[in-house]
Amino acid sequence: TLKNCYYLSATSAAAAANVTFTDCKNLTDDKMKDSANFVGFDFEGEDAVWKMGTGDYLYPVLIR
Repeated sequence: TLKNCYYLSATSAAAAANVTFTDCKNLTDDKMKDSANFVGFDFEGEDAVWKMGTGDYLYPVLIR
């Protein structure tokens, strides 16, 4: 079971593995690349926990 998460709407591996999503939000590829769509994620300041990826990987990256 995955709780309180975001996932790429095109992801089918989870469905094939019988994963249950609770309070999760599926996002399109474009929305996954926009930090504004991740409510509660800390992308700002010295104590930021997340950053947006660069280059070929444009999704959020956990840095702490």
